[in-house]
Amino acid sequence: MQAILVMYLILSLLMVVISVPLIRRMVKPNYVYGFRIRQTLADLDTWYAVNAYGGRMLFGLGIAMALCTLVLYPLGFSVDGYASACAVVMLIGLLIALGSTWRYMQRYVESKKS
Repeated sequence: MQAILVMYLILSLLMVVISVPLIRRMVKPNYVYGFRIRQTLADLDTWYAVNAYGGRMLFGLGIAMALCTLVLYPLGFSVDGYASACAVVMLIGLLIALGSTWRYMQRYVESKKS
């Protein structure tokens, strides 16, 4: 079970690490890294604004995931139960972050039109 704890802590740390350049607007438009859709790739301001927002969401998810990983560990779950609980927290968090970033992008693009 310690291996699962370490794996999820590493994933959490990875989320935090990859979010920082996005938050700091250091990632230029590309087809590999960032929130890469037609609207963000078409406009530089949109790219940086949406990716900074998405980076903040990913940063928060990384912190929340690390906390959940550490809080759930001593609660006496079976190995499968612990791994599943951590996976569910991560997947729900990713869906919330993705959906929130998508809504932010839509509002941002609409605000630029008016």
